Amino acid sequence: PLLRLPYVEYVYSSLCRGAPDSFKRLVRKLAEGRDTPDIYGDARFTFPTKQSWGNSLFLGGTMTEIRICHLYPKEMNIYGDRGNIAVLQKRLERRGYSSSITPIGTGEDFNPSIFNLCYLGGGQDRDQMIVAYDLQKKSSALRSAAKDGMVFLWVCGGIQLAGEGYTDSDGRRIPGVGILDLDTSAGNRRLIGDLVLNAELDGETSTLVGYENHAGRTFLGPDATPLGSVLKGYGNNGADQTEGAVQERVIGTYMHGPILPKNPWLADKLLSWAIEHNTGKIPALSPLDDSLENLAQQVAISRAGVKR
Repeated sequence: PLLRLPYVEYVYSSLCRGAPDSFKRLVRKLAEGRDTPDIYGDARFTFPTKQSWGNSLFLGGTMTEIRICHLYPKEMNIYGDRGNIAVLQKRLERRGYSSSITPIGTGEDFNPSIFNLCYLGGGQDRDQMIVAYDLQKKSSALRSAAKDGMVFLWVCGGIQLAGEGYTDSDGRRIPGVGILDLDTSAGNRRLIGDLVLNAELDGETSTLVGYENHAGRTFLGPDATPLGSVLKGYGNNGADQTEGAVQERVIGTYMHGPILPKNPWLADKLLSWAIEHNTGKIPALSPLDDSLENLAQQVAISRAGVKR
C-alpha cells in the first residue's frame, strides 16, 4: 500500500495529527487509492508521487498545497474545458506540489480567503444565464479575491461574465461581476474557428493556440489589457485584433481547446502566480518535458495556416 512509503507516512501523520477519526479514515483511503467521496470526478486531492517528492526537494517545490476553485463545473464545461483543471494538477504534481479542487455550483458560497486560483469554463447560453445571476451573489467576494491577487482563468462565457455585463441579441442585459474592465454585446453572426495569438504576460511573450466559437463582441476598457494580438481568427470582436483580457491576476479569454494542454507557457504562468499568492514568494518552477505539448501546439498553428 502507498502508506508504506516513508514520505507518504510523513504526509499522512502531518495531515492527521489531532484530526477527527473520520478525517483520518478519508486520508487513509485517499493514500491507499480506495474509493472515496466524489470530490471532483477524476480530479481529486493529489498526494505527491515519489518522483514529485524528489522534485520538491531538489527542484524548488515545497509540498505546498495549491487550492483551486472550479466554478460551475456542471453548467460551464463545453469543448472539454475541464481538461484545464487536469493540466494544472498534473504540472503541480510533477514539481512536488499538491493540489485540491473544490467545485462550487449555484447556491453555494465562495470564500475568497480559501483559494489561490479560480477557474470558470465556457457554457451554453441557457446555462450561462443561470450562472450569471448566481454569480451576482458571489460578486463582492470575487472582486475582493481579485483585488487580493487571487489568480483567475475564465474562458469564453467566463470572459463575458467577468466584465461589466453582456447584452444579448434581444437587448436583455446580463450582469457581470466586474473583475475585468470590459463589456460585451451580441453580434449578428458567430465567430468560429482556429485562434492563434501572440500573447504577453509579465513582459514575456509566447504563441497561444485554441478554438473560438462565440457571438459576443467584447471591447476592453482602459484598466484591462489584451491577453494578446490575433495572428489568426477573430478574437474579442473581429475588429481590433485583440484577444482576451488581463487585469491584476485575472485572465479572460475566448480560447477553448481546452486552452492549457497545448499552451504550457500559459499554464505555468498561472501556476507561478498561484504559488506566489499562496507563499508570498515568486517560485522558480523547474522545467518540464513539454515536447508533446509543443508538438500539439505546432500542429494547431500549421492547421490554422500561420507561418512562424
